[in-house]
Amino acid sequence: MDLKSLRVPTVCMVGVVLSSCAQTPTAVVPSAAPSITPGIQWVAQEFHGAGLVVTLDHPAAWRSQLRPLSLHYTAVFGFLANFPLQKFCTHPTSFSFECIGANAGKVPMDGVVVEFGTGGYGPLPIETSHLLSQGTPTMIDGRRASERSGNGSECLGSGADHSMTLWIDDGKPAGVFDITFCWLGSDPTLAEDVHTVATQLSLRADPTNAGPFPS
Repeated sequence: MDLKSLRVPTVCMVGVVLSSCAQTPTAVVPSAAPSITPGIQWVAQEFHGAGLVVTLDHPAAWRSQLRPLSLHYTAVFGFLANFPLQKFCTHPTSFSFECIGANAGKVPMDGVVVEFGTGGYGPLPIETSHLLSQGTPTMIDGRRASERSGNGSECLGSGADHSMTLWIDDGKPAGVFDITFCWLGSDPTLAEDVHTVATQLSLRADPTNAGPFPS
């Protein structure tokens, strides 16, 4: 997903971290999973989009919120947060659909918000190798990936002071799956949970083609 603001003529404006042009519901079914952090319940959830299924093991307090989104050149499969997110899209005119991520709400102390999906499909398709050059090379679920951590500057408007983005080769010739974590505070347990969720996710092809696709 593109974490920089942009405007698509007569269609939408994409906010930072949380963004939208259109909304497409998808079924999300949580299931119990062994606790990774002692004393904290974890769940496993599947999210669908762009011909893919991503499975995320995460703390139960990180609730699935808002609807998945079909965007220009991007699809957002879902959002997780341990605080309530607000709807952030409006129709300022009959010809425009505006979505500003900052309107979803500020991240509270020890709060985290996660956005994930696919990107890099336009206006001209971007080669996977180029998208994977944005951070430090790594491997996720046996796939080529790239990781970049920061001070929350990629989470503009959220109030976060930490961020981590992963770009993961999803097996397609252009575009990648990507996931961004934004959080506030220096609790080492929260940072460890972010790392665990990021590195233990799994990605596979979805024969049902459920969920949003880039528009």
